[in-house]
Amino acid sequence: MKQTPNDRLFSLLRRLKPADAQNRLMRIADREIALSMMYATDRDREYVLSLIASSKAHRIREEFGFQRHLAVRYDQYLTAIASVTSQLEREGSAPPIRSYLRPRRGQRR
Repeated sequence: MKQTPNDRLFSLLRRLKPADAQNRLMRIADREIALSMMYATDRDREYVLSLIASSKAHRIREEFGFQRHLAVRYDQYLTAIASVTSQLEREGSAPPIRSYLRPRRGQRR
């Protein structure tokens, strides 16, 4: 059975030592982490958030709330999760990646 992007991300995180996972996650933009966990279970989200500093976890939770009001396309999610997975696989520092997400428009009358 083929691994989903979520399966790949969370299996990678579980293979890393907690300190390594924390160090790598702390270098990734909050929005990218939140986007990459868009389709994750609450249990998986809490696992990731438990690995990082509480202030960053709080910002990521806020980002989840912001993203509920945005029209995030599946291809944007795939880009974010691929970026996060790629950065977690690297041992050195990676340049930050920033996403632009377009707010939802009200329905036209």
